[in-house]
Amino acid sequence: MMASEQLFKGTVLVIEDNLLNLDMACELLEMAGFRAYQAMDALTGIRMAKDLMPDIILMDLHMPQTDGFVATQMIKNEPNLKEIPIVAFTALAMQEDQEKAIISGCSGVISKPIDINSFAQTVGGYLKEKPPTQKTSPKTPENTSQKEVKQVTKKGDSLQNQIKNTTPYNYDKPNFSQGIERVHSLDIEPHKILVVDDNTMNVELLRDALENMGQTVITAYGGKTAIGLVKREKPDLVLLDIMMPDMDGYAVLEILKKDPEMAEIPVIFISALNKTQDMVRGFKQGTFDYITKPFKIEEVKARVLSSLRIKDLQDSLRRERDKLNAIFRFSADGIALMGLNHEIMRANPVFGKWFNLALSSEGKTSTPVGFFKLIGCQCSHSEACPLHAESFSLESLQTSKTTSDDMILENAIITDRNGQPRYLSIHYGKISTAMDDPLEGYVVVLRDVTQEKTIEQSKETFVASLTHDLKTPIRAEYQALDLLKSGNFGPLSEEQADILKEIIQSNRYMSRLVDSLLTTYMYEEGKMELKLELMDINNLIQDVLAPLKTLAAEKELSLVLDLGDTLPHVWLDPIEMQRVLNNLIQNAISFTPNGGQVTVSTYNNQEKQLWVSVEDTGQGITPEDLQTLFERYKSMAKKFRQVGTGLGLYLSRMIVEAHGGQIQVESEVGKGSRFFFSLPVLKKGERPQAIQNKGYRVETLTSNVS
Repeated sequence: MMASEQLFKGTVLVIEDNLLNLDMACELLEMAGFRAYQAMDALTGIRMAKDLMPDIILMDLHMPQTDGFVATQMIKNEPNLKEIPIVAFTALAMQEDQEKAIISGCSGVISKPIDINSFAQTVGGYLKEKPPTQKTSPKTPENTSQKEVKQVTKKGDSLQNQIKNTTPYNYDKPNFSQGIERVHSLDIEPHKILVVDDNTMNVELLRDALENMGQTVITAYGGKTAIGLVKREKPDLVLLDIMMPDMDGYAVLEILKKDPEMAEIPVIFISALNKTQDMVRGFKQGTFDYITKPFKIEEVKARVLSSLRIKDLQDSLRRERDKLNAIFRFSADGIALMGLNHEIMRANPVFGKWFNLALSSEGKTSTPVGFFKLIGCQCSHSEACPLHAESFSLESLQTSKTTSDDMILENAIITDRNGQPRYLSIHYGKISTAMDDPLEGYVVVLRDVTQEKTIEQSKETFVASLTHDLKTPIRAEYQALDLLKSGNFGPLSEEQADILKEIIQSNRYMSRLVDSLLTTYMYEEGKMELKLELMDINNLIQDVLAPLKTLAAEKELSLVLDLGDTLPHVWLDPIEMQRVLNNLIQNAISFTPNGGQVTVSTYNNQEKQLWVSVEDTGQGITPEDLQTLFERYKSMAKKFRQVGTGLGLYLSRMIVEAHGGQIQVESEVGKGSRFFFSLPVLKKGERPQAIQNKGYRVETLTSNVS
């Protein structure tokens, strides 16, 4: 069948940011009798859809800036476009992505890579049934007047804030090169292009074409002039003729490539020399592309824009490389890059200084140095240091903190130039360009943590002093006061007894404060050791309530217990959990006015969670205060003229989370508050291994509970 007699099957708009996929899809559709148009980004595609009113749209889902999901929704929100079927055209094969595409408004999904044999037929299956027409007279925009096209572009008012109106596209020749030109000219940033040719007509033709694309063009009619312009103007691209009278293009290119300031500027030869050896010579000298004369303007535009895109990407990579080099050079950490055999290939100045390595200006070592041998020989021989010269090897990494690709080795010790020990934290990882790529080498980052280690040791010394120098006299003071109160040193008057009572209460408060500070420090530093027992939470609550009943009675509060029956036993540290229960219940009593009620409940409303609730009829907490209630040093005591450190709820949260649970609060101003927390319920015989992931040391004690 002749092309003029081929049945026209419909108009297809392909929105795809991969040029190879775009060209292949359009070529297959054209061969099958469709008229195909292309766009390389979503917003351009929406503009074209408004002009073309295609029969179907193929939409790539993952594109930069605006993805296919959002673009599909935008099209479906347009009254003139919503009936056009949209088919997701994507390499994604996951069910959730297909479902998301359907929810966004797609009629179906066509997977990439393209199945050449069935692609066009699959696309045709999504078209609404209509009689085929002759391809010579399709109802497409090339038969629409410019006035009609302009009217169409004004209809999509809801997109006006997102898509700028543009001059209607020229649809007289809907071929691939024109589609590329049209799309690129809309989404490419302006660049400066130098056109060099001794033929004035060629220069003007190229100038007009490139300026119509929004590019800035400067011109030269000889090689020597071109070199001066490149040095002065620093263009983004050079279109260079080869055969020129004063200096040919090869000589110009050679000069440009020898100058470091100009060597990175891409050059495209445009020449009548079309023999293979001419092209090969150009590519060997470093030309970016080669276009033969007489040239097609659409081809030139496509190649220019493709080159500019690559140039922009290279510039971006170059900027990122410069940033990384600056970080590498000026970092306070020691950084080294190693080969597959762990030989140091390049290191930064800090690394070289620490290990007395002679490095070039680029950080390269004069002779290969093995990292493990280097750092092993420098290590102090102490039990705390795993980097002994005799034992340190790649296998020792297995005993450190590791992930699938990285290692962190802490407390390594080297001896500096002054013979002083330096503590290092070693971060070691593999280098590969992608997940499935083969291993290319290793990187190691050494951080000097000597100062932090010294501070940590000072902190531990301070905590030990705090434990001994504060808690010991507080206990002694309490014992002495208790003896006085008991009358062992003689009878007390009523006034003396009241004063002693106040002093003893202050002593207890100070003791609790010191204990809370120490415990909080232990949790924050990950030094806390939980001693877990399998227990009945109801029994523990009864033990905690016993000494608090007197406090509740003094305020004439009703203390209600609503403890669940046949609750599962849970693993907990009884001393630490008593802190939580005592803090929550005592807070409820303190913040509830005389005659109120405090209710303590336990229940099991989920299979793997046991809940404890403490509810009061107090004054409640504002929504603003609820946001920060469990943070450190956040206290409600001052608002109600009471004494409080702000550590109680913060410490309670850490204890509950260390047990693998969570703590929450509900409150309403004027009605009261409810604090409740969960504890995990493990299967019979199961040990609480998951809690160890919190970073705390865990000891599970034997229990008589079956």
